[in-house]
Amino acid sequence: MPRDTAQITFRIQAPIIASDKQAVYITGNHSALGNWQPDRFALHKVAEGRWELGVELPKGTNLEFKLTRGSWETEEVVKNGQVQGNRQLHVQEDQVLNVQVNNWRDILFRSKKGIVGQVRYHRNVTSPLLKYKRDIIVWLPPGYDERPETRYPVLYMHDGQNLFDPATAFAGIDWGMDETATRLIKKGKIQAIIIVGLTNTPARLDEYADTTIGRNYMRFMVEEVKPLIDKQYRTLPRREHTAVMGSSMGGLVSLYLIFLFPEIFSKAGCLSSSLFWHDHAVFDFISSQESVPNKVKIYIDHGGVGDEAKYAPDYRGLRDLLIEKGCRPGIDLAYCFDKRGDHSERSWARRVKRPLRFLFGVGS
Repeated sequence: MPRDTAQITFRIQAPIIASDKQAVYITGNHSALGNWQPDRFALHKVAEGRWELGVELPKGTNLEFKLTRGSWETEEVVKNGQVQGNRQLHVQEDQVLNVQVNNWRDILFRSKKGIVGQVRYHRNVTSPLLKYKRDIIVWLPPGYDERPETRYPVLYMHDGQNLFDPATAFAGIDWGMDETATRLIKKGKIQAIIIVGLTNTPARLDEYADTTIGRNYMRFMVEEVKPLIDKQYRTLPRREHTAVMGSSMGGLVSLYLIFLFPEIFSKAGCLSSSLFWHDHAVFDFISSQESVPNKVKIYIDHGGVGDEAKYAPDYRGLRDLLIEKGCRPGIDLAYCFDKRGDHSERSWARRVKRPLRFLFGVGS
C-alpha cells in the first residue's frame, strides 16, 4: 500500500562557534518542526560543524523552515548579516536535504540602532479577563511633547513586540512602524497618530480568534487598554479616530473587532488574515451580519507566495462578501494583492504604508 508520508532527512553544515555548547535546532510551519518554536527540535550532531535530523511528513506538505541555536536571537543569517528567509520544500518523496548555514544572527545580525521616536512601556499588564500578562508599547508621534495642546488618533496593534524593534521581533525582523509612520507623518501623507502595540502571549491563537478567550481579549482591549491609553495620553478617543490592525491571526481578530465593537473602532487593517481558522468561521460570522457597521474603513491584503497564494480565493471571497455587506471599494474598503508577498514580517513591513495611508491619510 502506497505511503502517504515521506521521510525527509535534513543534513546541516554550519560554522562552529568557539566555546559554544548550544545545539542546532530546526523549526518551521508544521507541528513536526515545532510550529515556529525556535528551541523545540534539536538536530543530532554527527561531526564538527555537521548536524542531522530525520522527519516524517505528509506528502504534499508545503514546508517552510529555519535553523537556530535555540532562540530567534541566534537564528541563521546570510553573508551580509541579514536574516535568512524561510527555506521552502514541497514534500513529495523521501529526500535528503543538504543545507549550508552561512552564519548566526547573534554573530553577524546588523540590527537597527534604537527605535525612531519616543516609546513608552507599560510592563506586565494583567487583566482579570485573561490568564497571561503582557507588555503594552506606546509609540508617540513626532512633536508630541512640543505640542501639549494637540490630541491624536490612535492605532491599536496586535503582536506588539514585532512592530518597532528587531531585538524583540519574530525572526529578528520588525515592521518598522516607527520609521514608516515617522516618514509618512513628516511628508504630510498621514495624520500624526499614536501607535499602541499589545505584545502577544502563549495564548495567542485563542486570544486572536472568535473563542471565549478571544472575546475576553477583545473586551480587555475595549474595557481596559483603551481607557488606560485615553487617560494617560492625549488621544482623540471617539470611534472615528480609533483603529485596530494586525497580521495573520492579528488580522483576523481586527476584523472581528470592527464588527463586534463598532462603537469603539471605525478602522481596521487586516494584513494576510488567517481566514481559514476554525473552518473559515469568519465567513459565517460576517454573513450573519445585516451589514458592515456605519462609517468604517477596512483594509485587507495578501501576498502571492507560499500559503498566501494558496489562500488567495479566500481573500478575494472576503473582499466580495464585504462589498455585498455594504463596503464601497476605494471608500470603505481597500483590497491589496502583493504578488511578491509571503506570510512574514518582512512582507508586512514592506507594505504597511498602504493601510496607514488608507486608514489615516490626510483628508480621510
